[in-house]
Amino acid sequence: MKIVHIGYGDSAASCLKEAMRVHGLEGSTSIPSRDDFTQGPISECDSAMDTTQRRDYWKMIDAEIDLGMDIDLFYQESMLILDQVDACEVVLWQGDSCHDILATAWLITYFEGRDIQWSIIDLGRLSPEEKNDDLPAVNLAMFSPDQVTSLYQYKQKIGVDAQQIYKDLWSVMRQENGAYRIKKDSEIRTVEGGYHDSFILSQIPTQWTKAPIVIGQIIEHSAHTITDTTAEWRIRKLIYSGKVEYKGELKGMNNYALKKV
Repeated sequence: MKIVHIGYGDSAASCLKEAMRVHGLEGSTSIPSRDDFTQGPISECDSAMDTTQRRDYWKMIDAEIDLGMDIDLFYQESMLILDQVDACEVVLWQGDSCHDILATAWLITYFEGRDIQWSIIDLGRLSPEEKNDDLPAVNLAMFSPDQVTSLYQYKQKIGVDAQQIYKDLWSVMRQENGAYRIKKDSEIRTVEGGYHDSFILSQIPTQWTKAPIVIGQIIEHSAHTITDTTAEWRIRKLIYSGKVEYKGELKGMNNYALKKV
């Protein structure tokens, strides 16, 4: 049976591809799982997924902060890659983050009924000695291709019961269909749209500072995995609510500075 590796994001998938090409990682191909399910509506994301809901959400974000990509093409290409996966062993390289865990839950739900043998390298469960690194393993992209090859020995099967746990998690998240989802106390939870705002506001200085510097601070110090897109989107909400001032042009984070009111 052929082996397909899935990394969460293009960087993780590229790392896997290089590990296969240069370092002898067993497998036939590596592909990315690209969508960020930590935010936005997911009620239509089931085993028969309609991407309209997700595309419309990211288009709404894109109209404000310019994601720099064609959203329709992104989903067309991403789903085409995933829809070719069948009759294989799928190895999931899951980091210790809400982003990766949700993607696993969705993938197992979406691929239901296909001829797939599921396996996982759960990076969050590995010891510092096993990882040869004492940093939190939130995503495979943190590792070099040669490290990735050495981690393959920790692959485990995802049994029927474990698959059901992931599917149940996804079902609950779909039903709640909240604005954001976080990992807290080892659980994935739905939270309201302004959940990150108090923390983000605490990281904004009282003197004018370039937006990329502020966003970098937010990402570095957050107790949760926050992307630059999430950080900038919530900064916009704080600007519109009058809690943050800006100068410059809001179209693109490199074009403005901000400070706390």
